[in-house]
Amino acid sequence: GKVAAVIGGASGIAEAVTVGAARMGATVVCLDIRPEEAARVTATAADAGGTCESGTIDIRDSAAVEDSLSAIARRHGSLDIVICTPSINVRKPILQYTEEELDRVVRVNVKGNFNVLQAAGRIRDENLAGVVVLGEEAVVAARFAALGVDRADIRVIDPLRSSYRADFVREYHELRRHKGMTAEEAATT
Repeated sequence: GKVAAVIGGASGIAEAVTVGAARMGATVVCLDIRPEEAARVTATAADAGGTCESGTIDIRDSAAVEDSLSAIARRHGSLDIVICTPSINVRKPILQYTEEELDRVVRVNVKGNFNVLQAAGRIRDENLAGVVVLGEEAVVAARFAALGVDRADIRVIDPLRSSYRADFVREYHELRRHKGMTAEEAATT
């Protein structure tokens, strides 16, 4: 019966979270920068018997993040869960990064997540949402400290150590089996 926004929900572990949460009874809004993929995941969640809708979001745009999450909270009367998974990496040695590549990584991985935390925090302060962050505890704590985020009411779930891990892996494998992914590969992704 919870309302969840899953940002980056069109692929990876967030796709599995979107479908799994909908299947378990949450009303899920699958948000992604790729609207066609978000719609595909929404259809998969609906086919699995869940309640899901899709939308477009670019976490680098603070006003768009604020508008999107606020609209969800208003439309559904609350926003209980916000999950944000997008991140990027330049796959080469750091000494070979260009300044533009570093800026792109910082805009998504730091500023984007900051925008989501800030918008979700405002909604939480209006008693319309709770905040859940997926990530390794130490990494999340360091990012929060660097950004000056008060994490008093923010729940951190480490997908690699969570009691939900088996559900995530099972759902991810189910969604990717048609592409040849094995259960072992799903468990190590």
